[in-house]
Amino acid sequence: MSEIFAVEEKIAAPVHVVWAHFTDPQKMALWMPAIENVHTANGEHTSPENPLCYRSGGKSLFSPVVDYVPLILIAYRSTRGNFSATYVYQIDADGEGTSITLNATCEAKGLMVLMQPLLKSVIKKADSVQLKMLKAVVEGHKPT
Repeated sequence: MSEIFAVEEKIAAPVHVVWAHFTDPQKMALWMPAIENVHTANGEHTSPENPLCYRSGGKSLFSPVVDYVPLILIAYRSTRGNFSATYVYQIDADGEGTSITLNATCEAKGLMVLMQPLLKSVIKKADSVQLKMLKAVVEGHKPT
């Protein structure tokens, strides 16, 4: 796996409130700028048995949950052809608030290896703002 980016944010809200924004599709749509029409197969929160379904770039996609520890860690993998990106969200209590890290990595095969630097740049630009947007949503502010 090759690192795309890593970011960290502190949010003035308890862990269970922040966790809901990582697993409730309706809440995820508020802070994930690159996705639309977010839902799950059974309409409930995401989990290893209930992957995230969404549209991005005009395509219907799904992201399975590839790592999961309730209230602590959730990881989604997005795959398009020979390129996959994994987003690992680590959640920790920080006093009365929550500290979150997002580590995004990728794996490319075949000809996508040649495109990997460009794809990493596009992903970083689009998704490295997720935690800032999440903070704004959870704390009730508009994203900047």
